[in-house]
Amino acid sequence: MDTNVVLVFDGDDTLWMNEWQYSKARAEFLSFLYTEFGDLMPSIALLMPRYFAIDHDLFSIWGIERGRVSRAMQIAYHELLEYFKEKTSPDRMAEILEKQEEHEKLIFKLGDQPFDFYDMRWVEGAEEMLAELKEDGRFTLRLLTSYDAKVWRERSKYLGVDRFFDGIKTVSGRKTKHDFVDVSDYWRTLHRSRFCAIGNGESDIHPALEISPLWYGIYIPHASSSPVFNNKQGADAYIPPPIDDKRVLNLCSIRDILSVDFDDFCLKGVKLS
Repeated sequence: MDTNVVLVFDGDDTLWMNEWQYSKARAEFLSFLYTEFGDLMPSIALLMPRYFAIDHDLFSIWGIERGRVSRAMQIAYHELLEYFKEKTSPDRMAEILEKQEEHEKLIFKLGDQPFDFYDMRWVEGAEEMLAELKEDGRFTLRLLTSYDAKVWRERSKYLGVDRFFDGIKTVSGRKTKHDFVDVSDYWRTLHRSRFCAIGNGESDIHPALEISPLWYGIYIPHASSSPVFNNKQGADAYIPPPIDDKRVLNLCSIRDILSVDFDDFCLKGVKLS
């Protein structure tokens, strides 16, 4: 392979796992509500769609910004308080309101958990894979990640991200094709490179494919509970379906990237028909 290959990696749930922190925070929020308010609570089948609708609306304003999850929880909590007023006695409601300040402090802590990067770990094999690719002069490694820019500075230091990537770009919301063009130096290097977007969600792949036929994708699906990203179900209840596109390879593990033949864009020894 003489052509340089620019690999644009996603971060969360591709190189390190973050989704579990969001789900843990939401599970603990639900546990708090049903433990604290018991028989006053509506069905979880009604509560969860409402919570995610609130979170979805906030995403359009906040994006992946610290405080959004806590704020969504606070809004849902305050809506429940209004609901309780119609369902319980004034005396019981007064008892609930006496604890409101305590509840709000707890809810903020619960919602802030997804930004506790000290609990994060690299996906098994990811660091070794990146190190091997970086040693190979044929590859240029870039990172395009959706995350809070302020928290990212400390998070990237903790994870040691800079040792692998020649360029890093953070965005607050959905990735666009312009983000991929920017982080890859596409216009400057297109005459001597091919490009590949690598991620766990369709939104990590599809915008890049829109740029030109020089772009390919490597999809390593990981199910997300986020209402703003892809959440389709595949044959396995916990794994989204593959992307059906001749320019996309669907892999099971981040380590399989080392087995990709970037000349024919297939797994080594498995030629495309």
